[in-house]
Formats: sequence, C-alpha cells, structure tokens
Amino acid sequence: MKKISIYLLLGINLFYIVNFLVNFEHVFLEWYWLVFFIIGLGLSIFYLLKPNKENPYILIALLVTSLSSIGFYGFQYFLSHLMG
Repeated sequence: MKKISIYLLLGINLFYIVNFLVNFEHVFLEWYWLVFFIIGLGLSIFYLLKPNKENPYILIALLVTSLSSIGFYGFQYFLSHLMG
C-alpha cells in the first residue's frame, strides 16, 4: 500500500506540473490540489526519516515534485490574485 500511494501521489504531482506548463493561462487553483501536495510532502519526509529505506530515489522524486507543485500553485495563485 505504501508504494501504491507514493506512486499515485507522484503521478498526481507530475500531472499538475505538466498541466501547469502546458496550460499556463488556465487557472487550476482548487483547494484539493494543495491537499495532495502536502500529503505527498509529508509522506516523503516521513519515509525518508525512517531507518530502513528500500528505495530513497522515488521518495526524493516525490519530495521534489511536491515542493515544485506547491511552488507552481503559489505562483499561479499569486498571479491570478495580483492580476485579477
């Protein structure tokens, strides 16, 4: 179950990043995206801090994509509220 949830969250983050880069002008600011990003960030940090790490590279990928998704979300939120 751990691997499925990690891969699912990684896929959601990658989908958001690709959608942001392809459709920049489309506002994609629903609150549930932020929930997925924070859950992915928390899970990746939690499993990276555990002593028996099987494959840390997928967890690092989840951490990086979660952080960048939060950054893209914040940037798009800032622009949409600054420009109107």
